[in-house]
Amino acid sequence: MPAACCAPSPSVIGDRRAAPGGRAQSAPLARTKPLPRAPKGMALIPGGAFLMGTEDGEGFAADGEGPVREVEISPFLMDETAVTNAQFGRFVRAARYATEAERWGWSFVF
Repeated sequence: MPAACCAPSPSVIGDRRAAPGGRAQSAPLARTKPLPRAPKGMALIPGGAFLMGTEDGEGFAADGEGPVREVEISPFLMDETAVTNAQFGRFVRAARYATEAERWGWSFVF
C-alpha cells in the first residue's frame, strides 16, 4: 500500500519520531477543564499536538505543506456526516451567505 501523500516520513523530527506508516507520535494536551459533550449529530474532536507538513520535494511550502512542524489545535466540533445540498441551501438562505466565487465572479478550481 502506498504511503499517504502528506504524512511525514519515518524519521526524527525535532524530539519527536514519526511512527511506521507516517503517523507522528505526540504527547496529549494537558487539560485544565473537562471537554463539553458534543450535541447530537456532532463529534467532539479533542485537539492536541501533531506534526503537520512534509519534507517531500513535491510539497508546496507557500500553501503550508512544508516544512514539517509541530502544530497544536484546540478541541472542536465536527458534524458526523457530510453536509447535504439541502442543509447547505437552508444555511445559505438563513445566513444570506455568498461563496467567494459568487462575490468575485469567478472561481479557481484545480
